[in-house]
Amino acid sequence: MNTETLTPDEQARAQHRLEFARAWMARKRQEQQEMIEEAKTNPEIIAAFAELDRRAAERGTRIIEL
Repeated sequence: MNTETLTPDEQARAQHRLEFARAWMARKRQEQQEMIEEAKTNPEIIAAFAELDRRAAERGTRIIEL
């Protein structure tokens, strides 16, 4: 978006949307990292992944590693 042709009000709104999007993406990345960390440390999730891995090995496929 070319902000040079926008009015000051439009520029302020565009800047607000940009800041909102950046904050949203930062929260999303943080939540993803927390989920990955939980998947690596929670015994129930580890057991579920082990079961999925076992079933995948039986089929000759594999699951994606975190």
